[in-house]
Amino acid sequence: MCKSQVTNISVSKLIVDRLLKAGVKYVCISPGSRNTPLTLSFINSKKIKCYSLIDERSSAYFALGISKALNKPVAILTTSGTGAANLLPAVIESYLNKSTLFLLTADRPKKLINTGASQTIIQKDLFKNYTRGMIDIEVSSKSIINKLENLNDIIENKNNIPGPIHLNIRFDEPLIDQDKKLNLKILKEKSIKLNYKSIKLPEFKKPLIICGPLKNNLDLNKIIKLSKKINAPILADCLSQMRHYKSNSNNIFTHYDFYIKNLNINPDIVLRFGDKPISKNLNDYIYKNSKITFLIDPHAGFNDDCKNNIISDYNGFDNITSNNCRELLNEIKKYDSKTSSIINKRITGSKSQAEIVKKILNQTKNNDHLFIGSSTMIRTFDQFMNTSSTNLKILSNHITRGIDGTVSSALGMASTNNKTNNYLFIGDISFFYDLNALHILNQKEINLNIIVVNNNGGQIFSRLPYSDLGLNKFDTFWITPLKSKVKNIAKLYNINYYKCSEKNISKTIKTVNRIKAVSIIEIEIKNIDDIKFSKIKKT
Repeated sequence: MCKSQVTNISVSKLIVDRLLKAGVKYVCISPGSRNTPLTLSFINSKKIKCYSLIDERSSAYFALGISKALNKPVAILTTSGTGAANLLPAVIESYLNKSTLFLLTADRPKKLINTGASQTIIQKDLFKNYTRGMIDIEVSSKSIINKLENLNDIIENKNNIPGPIHLNIRFDEPLIDQDKKLNLKILKEKSIKLNYKSIKLPEFKKPLIICGPLKNNLDLNKIIKLSKKINAPILADCLSQMRHYKSNSNNIFTHYDFYIKNLNINPDIVLRFGDKPISKNLNDYIYKNSKITFLIDPHAGFNDDCKNNIISDYNGFDNITSNNCRELLNEIKKYDSKTSSIINKRITGSKSQAEIVKKILNQTKNNDHLFIGSSTMIRTFDQFMNTSSTNLKILSNHITRGIDGTVSSALGMASTNNKTNNYLFIGDISFFYDLNALHILNQKEINLNIIVVNNNGGQIFSRLPYSDLGLNKFDTFWITPLKSKVKNIAKLYNINYYKCSEKNISKTIKTVNRIKAVSIIEIEIKNIDDIKFSKIKKT
Protein backbone atom coordinates (compact mmCIF):
# COMPACT_ATOMS: atom_id res chain seq x y z
CA MET A 1 0.00 0.00 0.00
CA CYS A 2 1.44 3.37 -1.00
CA LYS A 3 0.77 6.48 1.04
CA SER A 4 -1.67 7.94 -1.49
CA GLN A 5 -3.95 4.95 -0.86
CA VAL A 6 -4.09 5.40 2.88
CA THR A 7 -7.67 6.14 3.95
CA ASN A 8 -9.85 5.00 6.86
CA ILE A 9 -11.54 2.45 4.63
CA SER A 10 -8.37 1.12 2.97
CA VAL A 11 -6.63 0.64 6.32
CA SER A 12 -9.72 -1.06 7.74
CA LYS A 13 -9.88 -3.47 4.80
CA LEU A 14 -6.20 -4.30 5.23
CA ILE A 15 -6.67 -5.01 8.94
CA VAL A 16 -9.61 -7.32 8.18
CA ASP A 17 -7.57 -9.15 5.53
CA ARG A 18 -4.69 -9.72 7.93
CA LEU A 19 -7.03 -10.95 10.65
CA LEU A 20 -8.44 -13.43 8.14
CA LYS A 21 -4.93 -14.72 7.47
CA ALA A 22 -4.49 -15.11 11.22
CA GLY A 23 -7.50 -17.45 11.33
CA VAL A 24 -10.22 -15.05 12.49
CA LYS A 25 -13.67 -16.16 11.31
CA TYR A 26 -15.85 -14.43 13.91
CA VAL A 27 -16.13 -10.83 15.07
CA CYS A 28 -18.33 -9.36 17.80
CA ILE A 29 -19.28 -5.75 17.01
CA SER A 30 -20.70 -3.20 19.42
CA PRO A 31 -22.41 -0.28 17.64
CA GLY A 32 -20.87 3.17 17.51
CA SER A 33 -19.83 5.96 15.18
CA ARG A 34 -16.01 6.04 15.40
CA ASN A 35 -15.69 2.34 14.53
CA THR A 36 -17.73 2.75 11.32
CA PRO A 37 -14.84 2.11 8.84
CA LEU A 38 -13.99 -1.22 10.48
CA THR A 39 -17.67 -2.17 10.92
CA LEU A 40 -18.25 -1.65 7.20
CA SER A 41 -15.16 -3.67 6.30
CA PHE A 42 -16.23 -6.57 8.51
CA ILE A 43 -19.86 -6.78 7.39
CA ASN A 44 -18.80 -6.50 3.74
CA SER A 45 -16.45 -9.45 4.15
CA LYS A 46 -17.99 -12.77 3.09
CA LYS A 47 -15.48 -14.79 5.09
CA ILE A 48 -16.21 -13.48 8.61
CA LYS A 49 -19.39 -14.02 10.62
CA CYS A 50 -20.47 -10.83 12.38
CA TYR A 51 -22.37 -10.63 15.65
CA SER A 52 -23.98 -7.40 16.83
CA LEU A 53 -23.95 -7.01 20.64
CA ILE A 54 -24.83 -3.72 22.33
CA ASP A 55 -22.97 -4.41 25.61
CA GLU A 56 -19.17 -4.41 25.17
CA ARG A 57 -18.63 -6.38 28.37
CA SER A 58 -21.07 -9.04 27.23
CA SER A 59 -19.62 -8.93 23.72
CA ALA A 60 -16.12 -9.68 25.02
CA TYR A 61 -17.29 -12.65 27.07
CA PHE A 62 -19.35 -13.91 24.13
CA ALA A 63 -16.24 -13.80 21.94
CA LEU A 64 -14.24 -15.55 24.65
CA GLY A 65 -16.76 -18.41 24.70
CA ILE A 66 -16.35 -18.90 20.95
CA SER A 67 -12.57 -18.82 21.26
CA LYS A 68 -12.57 -21.38 24.08
CA ALA A 69 -15.00 -23.72 22.31
CA LEU A 70 -13.20 -23.64 18.96
CA ASN A 71 -9.66 -22.89 20.13
CA LYS A 72 -9.57 -20.16 17.48
CA PRO A 73 -8.88 -16.42 17.55
CA VAL A 74 -11.93 -14.14 17.65
CA ALA A 75 -12.10 -10.38 17.01
CA ILE A 76 -13.95 -7.79 19.10
CA LEU A 77 -14.73 -4.31 17.80
CA THR A 78 -15.74 -1.31 19.92
CA THR A 79 -16.15 2.41 19.43
CA SER A 80 -14.06 4.88 21.44
CA GLY A 81 -14.41 5.84 25.11
CA THR A 82 -15.65 3.74 27.99
CA GLY A 83 -17.03 1.12 25.61
CA ALA A 84 -13.44 -0.02 25.06
CA ALA A 85 -12.76 -0.04 28.80
CA ASN A 86 -15.62 -2.52 29.31
CA LEU A 87 -13.57 -5.24 27.61
CA LEU A 88 -11.11 -5.50 30.50
CA PRO A 89 -12.75 -8.30 32.58
CA ALA A 90 -12.90 -10.68 29.61
CA VAL A 91 -9.41 -9.60 28.49
CA ILE A 92 -8.00 -10.65 31.87
CA GLU A 93 -9.74 -14.04 31.59
CA SER A 94 -8.46 -14.43 28.03
CA TYR A 95 -4.91 -13.57 29.08
CA LEU A 96 -4.85 -16.01 31.98
CA ASN A 97 -6.64 -18.66 29.93
CA LYS A 98 -4.34 -18.09 26.93
CA SER A 99 -7.20 -17.58 24.50
CA THR A 100 -6.52 -15.32 21.52
CA LEU A 101 -8.79 -12.29 21.21
CA PHE A 102 -8.11 -9.41 18.83
CA LEU A 103 -9.23 -6.26 20.65
CA LEU A 104 -10.05 -3.63 18.04
CA THR A 105 -10.79 -0.32 19.72
CA ALA A 106 -11.63 2.64 17.50
CA ASP A 107 -10.22 5.90 18.79
CA ARG A 108 -10.06 9.65 18.16
CA PRO A 109 -6.89 11.31 16.78
CA LYS A 110 -4.13 12.11 19.29
CA LYS A 111 -4.78 15.84 18.91
CA LEU A 112 -8.13 15.43 20.72
CA ILE A 113 -6.74 13.81 23.87
CA ASN A 114 -7.24 15.96 26.99
CA THR A 115 -9.32 18.54 25.11
CA GLY A 116 -12.73 17.62 26.49
CA ALA A 117 -13.64 15.98 23.16
CA SER A 118 -16.61 13.62 23.27
CA GLN A 119 -15.88 9.94 24.01
CA THR A 120 -12.14 10.54 24.18
CA ILE A 121 -10.06 8.77 26.81
CA ILE A 122 -6.47 7.47 26.81
CA GLN A 123 -6.91 4.10 25.09
CA LYS A 124 -3.30 3.34 24.29
CA ASP A 125 -2.06 0.61 26.66
CA LEU A 126 -5.54 0.39 28.19
CA PHE A 127 -5.01 -3.35 28.70
CA LYS A 128 -1.23 -3.09 29.10
CA ASN A 129 -0.75 -5.79 31.72
CA TYR A 130 -3.01 -8.35 30.04
CA THR A 131 -2.03 -8.45 26.37
CA ARG A 132 0.81 -10.06 24.47
CA GLY A 133 0.98 -7.25 21.97
CA MET A 134 -0.34 -3.74 21.37
CA ILE A 135 -0.24 -1.41 18.37
CA ASP A 136 -1.47 2.18 18.35
CA ILE A 137 -2.40 3.09 14.76
CA GLU A 138 -2.97 6.71 13.68
CA VAL A 139 -4.46 6.34 10.21
CA SER A 140 -3.36 9.83 9.13
CA SER A 141 0.22 9.37 10.41
CA LYS A 142 3.37 9.00 8.28
CA SER A 143 4.22 5.88 10.26
CA ILE A 144 1.01 4.07 9.28
CA ILE A 145 2.78 1.67 6.91
CA ASN A 146 5.34 0.62 9.53
CA LYS A 147 2.60 0.18 12.11
CA LEU A 148 0.69 -2.16 9.85
CA GLU A 149 3.86 -4.15 9.18
CA ASN A 150 4.37 -4.47 12.95
CA LEU A 151 0.93 -6.04 13.10
CA ASN A 152 2.24 -8.92 11.02
CA ASP A 153 5.01 -9.56 13.52
CA ILE A 154 2.60 -9.71 16.44
CA ILE A 155 0.17 -11.96 14.61
CA GLU A 156 2.96 -14.36 13.67
CA ASN A 157 3.74 -14.59 17.38
CA LYS A 158 7.32 -15.86 17.34
CA ASN A 159 7.11 -16.87 21.00
CA ASN A 160 4.03 -18.97 20.24
CA ILE A 161 2.14 -17.76 23.33
CA PRO A 162 -1.58 -17.20 22.70
CA GLY A 163 -3.42 -14.34 24.33
CA PRO A 164 -5.17 -11.03 23.67
CA ILE A 165 -3.78 -8.59 21.09
CA HIS A 166 -4.82 -4.93 21.24
CA LEU A 167 -5.15 -2.79 18.11
CA ASN A 168 -6.08 0.82 18.88
CA ILE A 169 -7.01 2.49 15.59
CA ARG A 170 -7.34 6.29 15.50
CA PHE A 171 -9.77 7.42 12.81
CA ASP A 172 -10.10 11.08 11.85
CA GLU A 173 -13.15 12.50 10.10
CA PRO A 174 -14.64 12.04 7.56
CA LEU A 175 -15.00 8.46 8.72
CA ILE A 176 -16.06 7.19 5.29
CA ASP A 177 -13.42 8.48 2.93
CA GLN A 178 -13.04 6.07 0.00
CA ASP A 179 -12.82 8.92 -2.47
CA LYS A 180 -10.66 11.22 -0.39
CA LYS A 181 -6.93 11.19 0.19
CA LEU A 182 -5.73 12.01 3.68
CA ASN A 183 -2.91 14.38 4.50
CA LEU A 184 -0.25 12.18 6.07
CA LYS A 185 1.51 14.91 8.01
CA ILE A 186 2.46 14.10 11.58
CA LEU A 187 -0.10 15.46 14.01
CA LYS A 188 1.56 17.60 16.65
CA GLU A 189 -0.03 17.67 20.07
CA LYS A 190 -1.05 21.12 21.14
CA SER A 191 0.99 22.65 23.94
CA ILE A 192 -1.20 24.18 26.63
CA LYS A 193 -0.06 27.02 28.86
CA LEU A 194 -1.81 27.11 32.20
CA ASN A 195 -2.03 30.30 34.19
CA TYR A 196 -3.24 29.64 37.69
CA LYS A 197 -3.21 33.24 38.77
CA SER A 198 -6.06 35.67 38.65
CA ILE A 199 -5.92 37.64 35.43
CA LYS A 200 -6.92 41.22 34.94
CA LEU A 201 -9.41 41.17 32.10
CA PRO A 202 -8.90 43.43 29.09
CA GLU A 203 -11.44 46.07 28.18
CA PHE A 204 -14.60 44.69 26.62
CA LYS A 205 -18.01 45.81 25.42
CA LYS A 206 -19.69 42.53 24.37
CA PRO A 207 -19.07 39.94 27.10
CA LEU A 208 -20.53 36.43 27.06
CA ILE A 209 -20.65 33.93 29.94
CA ILE A 210 -20.91 30.21 29.18
CA CYS A 211 -21.69 27.72 31.93
CA GLY A 212 -20.97 24.12 31.09
CA PRO A 213 -21.62 21.22 33.47
CA LEU A 214 -20.80 22.27 37.02
CA LYS A 215 -20.09 19.86 39.83
CA ASN A 216 -21.73 21.98 42.54
CA ASN A 217 -23.65 25.19 42.97
CA LEU A 218 -21.37 26.90 45.44
CA ASP A 219 -20.32 29.61 43.00
CA LEU A 220 -23.53 30.13 41.05
CA ASN A 221 -24.41 33.31 42.89
CA LYS A 222 -21.01 34.78 42.01
CA ILE A 223 -21.55 34.00 38.34
CA ILE A 224 -25.03 35.53 38.35
CA LYS A 225 -23.73 38.60 40.18
CA LEU A 226 -20.93 39.00 37.63
CA SER A 227 -23.41 38.64 34.77
CA LYS A 228 -25.61 41.44 36.10
CA LYS A 229 -22.61 43.67 36.78
CA ILE A 230 -21.20 43.52 33.25
CA ASN A 231 -24.50 42.89 31.37
CA ALA A 232 -23.28 39.53 30.09
CA PRO A 233 -25.79 36.90 28.89
CA ILE A 234 -25.32 33.45 30.44
CA LEU A 235 -25.68 30.47 28.10
CA ALA A 236 -26.38 27.74 30.65
CA ASP A 237 -25.88 24.04 29.93
CA CYS A 238 -28.62 21.80 31.38
CA LEU A 239 -26.00 20.27 33.75
CA SER A 240 -24.74 23.64 34.95
CA GLN A 241 -27.46 23.69 37.67
CA MET A 242 -28.13 27.25 36.47
CA ARG A 243 -31.45 26.56 34.80
CA HIS A 244 -33.13 25.32 37.96
CA TYR A 245 -31.37 27.43 40.54
CA LYS A 246 -33.37 29.11 43.31
CA SER A 247 -31.79 32.49 42.57
CA ASN A 248 -32.49 32.44 38.86
CA SER A 249 -31.69 35.43 36.67
CA ASN A 250 -33.20 37.06 33.60
CA ASN A 251 -29.72 36.91 32.07
CA ILE A 252 -29.82 33.09 31.81
CA PHE A 253 -30.70 31.62 28.39
CA THR A 254 -31.33 28.00 27.48
CA HIS A 255 -32.36 27.52 23.83
CA TYR A 256 -29.14 28.77 22.24
CA ASP A 257 -28.53 25.46 20.43
CA PHE A 258 -31.16 26.51 17.86
CA TYR A 259 -29.94 30.04 17.12
CA ILE A 260 -26.31 30.44 18.25
CA LYS A 261 -24.93 30.19 14.71
CA ASN A 262 -27.28 32.95 13.49
CA LEU A 263 -26.21 35.73 15.85
CA ASN A 264 -25.35 38.99 14.12
CA ILE A 265 -23.21 40.18 17.03
CA ASN A 266 -20.25 38.21 18.36
CA PRO A 267 -18.63 38.59 21.80
CA ASP A 268 -15.29 40.33 22.28
CA ILE A 269 -14.64 38.27 25.43
CA VAL A 270 -15.95 34.88 26.63
CA LEU A 271 -15.87 33.74 30.25
CA ARG A 272 -16.28 29.96 30.61
CA PHE A 273 -17.28 28.09 33.76
CA GLY A 274 -17.52 24.32 34.21
CA ASP A 275 -16.78 21.48 31.81
CA LYS A 276 -17.26 21.47 28.05
CA PRO A 277 -20.93 22.16 27.16
CA ILE A 278 -23.12 19.43 25.72
CA SER A 279 -24.22 21.49 22.70
CA LYS A 280 -22.04 20.88 19.64
CA ASN A 281 -23.35 24.09 18.05
CA LEU A 282 -22.26 26.09 21.08
CA ASN A 283 -18.81 24.51 21.16
CA ASP A 284 -18.35 25.23 17.46
CA TYR A 285 -19.46 28.81 18.02
CA ILE A 286 -16.93 29.36 20.82
CA TYR A 287 -14.16 28.00 18.64
CA LYS A 288 -14.98 30.14 15.61
CA ASN A 289 -16.09 33.45 17.12
CA SER A 290 -14.46 34.13 20.45
CA LYS A 291 -11.55 36.59 20.30
CA ILE A 292 -10.48 36.25 23.93
CA THR A 293 -11.54 33.29 26.09
CA PHE A 294 -11.03 32.74 29.80
CA LEU A 295 -11.68 29.32 31.35
CA ILE A 296 -12.30 29.57 35.08
CA ASP A 297 -11.33 26.14 36.35
CA PRO A 298 -9.94 25.60 39.87
CA HIS A 299 -8.71 22.16 38.92
CA ALA A 300 -7.56 22.81 35.34
CA GLY A 301 -9.41 19.67 34.39
CA PHE A 302 -9.47 20.17 30.64
CA ASN A 303 -8.66 22.54 27.83
CA ASP A 304 -9.75 22.51 24.23
CA ASP A 305 -9.04 24.18 20.92
CA CYS A 306 -10.42 27.55 22.01
CA LYS A 307 -7.01 28.81 23.18
CA ASN A 308 -8.30 29.53 26.67
CA ASN A 309 -6.54 31.59 29.27
CA ILE A 310 -7.04 29.54 32.43
CA ILE A 311 -7.90 31.16 35.75
CA SER A 312 -7.87 29.03 38.86
CA ASP A 313 -10.12 31.20 41.05
CA TYR A 314 -12.69 33.99 40.98
CA ASN A 315 -10.60 36.76 42.50
CA GLY A 316 -9.90 38.25 39.13
CA PHE A 317 -13.53 39.37 38.84
CA ASP A 318 -13.81 41.22 42.12
CA ASN A 319 -12.63 44.54 40.76
CA ILE A 320 -14.32 44.46 37.38
CA THR A 321 -16.12 47.69 36.65
CA SER A 322 -19.71 47.73 35.49
CA ASN A 323 -20.35 47.60 31.79
CA ASN A 324 -23.25 49.61 30.42
CA CYS A 325 -23.13 48.03 26.98
CA ARG A 326 -26.09 45.68 26.42
CA GLU A 327 -25.68 45.06 22.70
CA LEU A 328 -24.99 41.32 22.83
CA LEU A 329 -27.37 40.79 25.76
CA ASN A 330 -30.26 42.37 23.86
CA GLU A 331 -29.39 40.40 20.71
CA ILE A 332 -29.57 37.08 22.54
CA LYS A 333 -32.75 38.11 24.37
CA LYS A 334 -34.51 38.67 21.06
CA TYR A 335 -33.39 35.35 19.64
CA ASP A 336 -34.18 33.40 22.80
CA SER A 337 -37.64 34.94 23.16
CA LYS A 338 -38.51 34.07 19.56
CA THR A 339 -37.11 30.55 19.93
CA SER A 340 -38.99 29.91 23.17
CA SER A 341 -42.23 30.93 21.52
CA ILE A 342 -41.65 28.59 18.56
CA ILE A 343 -40.68 25.69 20.82
CA ASN A 344 -43.75 26.05 23.04
CA LYS A 345 -46.05 26.02 20.03
CA ARG A 346 -44.41 23.11 18.27
CA ILE A 347 -43.85 20.69 21.13
CA THR A 348 -47.32 20.99 22.67
CA GLY A 349 -49.20 17.88 21.63
CA SER A 350 -46.34 16.82 19.33
CA LYS A 351 -45.95 13.26 20.72
CA SER A 352 -42.21 13.88 20.69
CA GLN A 353 -39.38 13.32 23.10
CA ALA A 354 -39.34 17.07 23.69
CA GLU A 355 -42.97 16.95 24.85
CA ILE A 356 -42.09 14.10 27.24
CA VAL A 357 -39.25 16.15 28.71
CA LYS A 358 -41.57 19.12 29.23
CA LYS A 359 -44.17 17.06 31.09
CA ILE A 360 -41.59 15.32 33.28
CA LEU A 361 -40.09 18.65 34.32
CA ASN A 362 -43.55 20.01 35.12
CA GLN A 363 -43.92 17.24 37.71
CA THR A 364 -40.62 17.84 39.46
CA LYS A 365 -40.62 19.64 42.79
CA ASN A 366 -38.10 21.58 44.83
CA ASN A 367 -34.88 19.63 45.55
CA ASP A 368 -35.86 16.60 43.44
CA HIS A 369 -32.99 14.63 41.88
CA LEU A 370 -32.88 13.83 38.17
CA PHE A 371 -30.34 11.60 36.41
CA ILE A 372 -30.30 11.87 32.61
CA GLY A 373 -29.02 9.17 30.29
CA SER A 374 -26.51 9.89 27.56
CA SER A 375 -27.11 10.15 23.84
CA THR A 376 -30.47 11.64 22.76
CA MET A 377 -31.73 11.91 26.33
CA ILE A 378 -29.22 14.49 27.53
CA ARG A 379 -29.29 16.31 24.19
CA THR A 380 -33.07 16.68 24.32
CA PHE A 381 -32.96 18.03 27.87
CA ASP A 382 -30.22 20.46 26.91
CA GLN A 383 -32.22 21.78 23.96
CA PHE A 384 -35.67 22.06 25.52
CA MET A 385 -35.28 22.58 29.28
CA ASN A 386 -36.44 26.01 30.41
CA THR A 387 -35.44 27.92 33.52
CA SER A 388 -37.32 27.64 36.82
CA SER A 389 -36.69 28.09 40.51
CA THR A 390 -37.31 24.49 41.64
CA ASN A 391 -33.65 23.99 42.61
CA LEU A 392 -33.70 20.67 40.75
CA LYS A 393 -30.46 18.67 41.01
CA ILE A 394 -29.50 17.30 37.60
CA LEU A 395 -26.79 14.70 37.03
CA SER A 396 -25.48 12.64 34.12
CA ASN A 397 -22.44 10.58 33.10
CA HIS A 398 -21.67 13.22 30.51
CA ILE A 399 -17.87 13.42 30.26
CA THR A 400 -17.18 10.36 28.11
CA ARG A 401 -20.74 10.20 26.71
CA GLY A 402 -20.88 6.45 27.24
CA ILE A 403 -24.21 4.72 27.85
CA ASP A 404 -22.75 2.08 30.17
CA GLY A 405 -23.53 2.20 33.87
CA THR A 406 -26.36 4.72 33.66
CA VAL A 407 -28.83 2.71 35.75
CA SER A 408 -26.11 1.99 38.31
CA SER A 409 -25.24 5.68 38.67
CA ALA A 410 -28.90 6.67 38.98
CA LEU A 411 -29.42 4.09 41.72
CA GLY A 412 -26.35 5.45 43.50
CA MET A 413 -27.79 8.94 43.27
CA ALA A 414 -31.15 7.79 44.60
CA SER A 415 -29.53 5.93 47.49
CA THR A 416 -28.33 9.28 48.86
CA ASN A 417 -31.73 10.96 48.74
CA ASN A 418 -34.85 9.67 50.49
CA LYS A 419 -36.41 13.05 51.25
CA THR A 420 -37.53 14.02 47.75
CA ASN A 421 -38.30 12.28 44.46
CA ASN A 422 -35.60 10.70 42.28
CA TYR A 423 -35.89 10.25 38.52
CA LEU A 424 -33.92 8.47 35.83
CA PHE A 425 -34.66 9.50 32.23
CA ILE A 426 -33.15 6.88 29.95
CA GLY A 427 -33.43 5.33 26.47
CA ASP A 428 -34.20 1.66 25.85
CA ILE A 429 -30.67 0.73 24.71
CA SER A 430 -29.05 2.32 27.77
CA PHE A 431 -31.62 0.69 30.06
CA PHE A 432 -31.06 -2.83 28.78
CA TYR A 433 -27.32 -2.22 28.67
CA ASP A 434 -27.11 -1.95 32.47
CA LEU A 435 -29.74 -4.37 33.70
CA ASN A 436 -27.31 -6.02 36.10
CA ALA A 437 -27.53 -2.87 38.20
CA LEU A 438 -31.05 -3.82 39.28
CA HIS A 439 -29.55 -6.49 41.52
CA ILE A 440 -28.62 -3.62 43.82
CA LEU A 441 -32.28 -3.47 44.82
CA ASN A 442 -31.78 -6.72 46.72
CA GLN A 443 -29.38 -4.91 49.02
CA LYS A 444 -31.00 -1.52 49.59
CA GLU A 445 -34.44 0.08 49.50
CA ILE A 446 -34.33 2.87 46.97
CA ASN A 447 -36.86 5.39 45.71
CA LEU A 448 -36.33 5.87 41.98
CA ASN A 449 -38.70 6.46 39.07
CA ILE A 450 -37.09 4.98 35.95
CA ILE A 451 -38.62 6.56 32.85
CA VAL A 452 -37.69 4.46 29.81
CA VAL A 453 -38.23 6.14 26.45
CA ASN A 454 -38.52 3.20 24.08
CA ASN A 455 -37.92 4.09 20.44
CA ASN A 456 -36.78 0.59 19.50
CA GLY A 457 -33.03 0.99 19.36
CA GLY A 458 -30.29 3.58 19.17
CA GLN A 459 -32.14 6.02 16.94
CA ILE A 460 -29.48 8.68 17.44
CA PHE A 461 -27.44 6.94 14.74
CA SER A 462 -30.15 7.82 12.22
CA ARG A 463 -28.87 11.41 12.47
CA LEU A 464 -25.39 10.50 11.31
CA PRO A 465 -24.36 11.38 7.75
CA TYR A 466 -23.82 7.78 6.66
CA SER A 467 -27.33 6.64 7.69
CA ASP A 468 -28.63 7.31 4.18
CA LEU A 469 -26.00 5.34 2.27
CA GLY A 470 -28.43 2.55 1.54
CA LEU A 471 -26.70 0.04 3.79
CA ASN A 472 -29.03 -2.93 4.11
CA LYS A 473 -27.56 -3.80 7.49
CA PHE A 474 -27.71 -0.32 9.00
CA ASP A 475 -30.42 -1.26 11.50
CA THR A 476 -28.59 -4.41 12.60
CA PHE A 477 -25.22 -2.84 13.26
CA TRP A 478 -26.11 0.76 14.22
CA ILE A 479 -29.74 1.12 15.30
CA THR A 480 -29.75 -2.35 16.96
CA PRO A 481 -33.51 -2.63 17.60
CA LEU A 482 -34.36 -4.81 20.60
CA LYS A 483 -37.10 -7.39 20.98
CA SER A 484 -36.77 -7.50 24.76
CA LYS A 485 -39.76 -6.31 26.78
CA VAL A 486 -39.37 -3.71 29.51
CA LYS A 487 -42.43 -5.16 31.24
CA ASN A 488 -40.75 -8.56 31.54
CA ILE A 489 -37.70 -6.99 33.16
CA ALA A 490 -39.89 -5.27 35.73
CA LYS A 491 -41.59 -8.58 36.50
CA LEU A 492 -38.24 -10.38 36.83
CA TYR A 493 -36.99 -7.91 39.44
CA ASN A 494 -40.40 -7.39 41.10
CA ILE A 495 -40.51 -3.72 40.17
CA ASN A 496 -43.66 -1.64 39.74
CA TYR A 497 -44.38 -1.23 36.03
CA TYR A 498 -46.46 1.34 34.15
CA LYS A 499 -46.87 1.85 30.45
CA CYS A 500 -48.17 5.19 29.32
CA SER A 501 -48.32 7.60 26.41
CA GLU A 502 -47.26 11.23 26.40
CA LYS A 503 -50.90 12.11 27.28
CA ASN A 504 -50.94 10.50 30.73
CA ILE A 505 -47.31 11.00 31.80
CA SER A 506 -48.25 13.55 34.42
CA LYS A 507 -50.89 11.30 36.00
CA THR A 508 -48.51 8.31 36.03
CA ILE A 509 -45.68 10.25 37.66
CA LYS A 510 -48.02 11.48 40.39
CA THR A 511 -48.98 7.85 41.03
CA VAL A 512 -45.42 6.52 41.32
CA ASN A 513 -44.35 9.42 43.52
CA ARG A 514 -46.85 8.25 46.13
CA ILE A 515 -45.36 4.73 46.12
CA LYS A 516 -41.83 5.77 47.20
CA ALA A 517 -40.11 2.73 45.70
CA VAL A 518 -38.48 1.76 42.41
CA SER A 519 -40.92 2.03 39.53
CA ILE A 520 -40.49 1.72 35.77
CA ILE A 521 -42.50 3.91 33.43
CA GLU A 522 -42.26 2.89 29.78
CA ILE A 523 -43.12 5.41 27.07
CA GLU A 524 -43.05 4.20 23.49
CA ILE A 525 -42.32 6.69 20.71
CA LYS A 526 -41.64 6.09 17.03
CA ASN A 527 -38.45 8.13 16.75
CA ILE A 528 -36.17 10.42 18.70
CA ASP A 529 -37.95 13.66 17.86
CA ASP A 530 -40.79 14.49 15.51
CA ILE A 531 -40.15 18.22 15.70
CA LYS A 532 -38.34 19.91 12.85
CA PHE A 533 -36.78 23.33 13.35
CA SER A 534 -35.68 25.47 10.47
CA LYS A 535 -33.23 28.30 11.07
CA ILE A 536 -34.74 30.58 13.67
CA LYS A 537 -34.53 34.21 12.65
CA LYS A 538 -34.77 37.29 14.81
CA THR A 539 -38.13 38.52 13.54
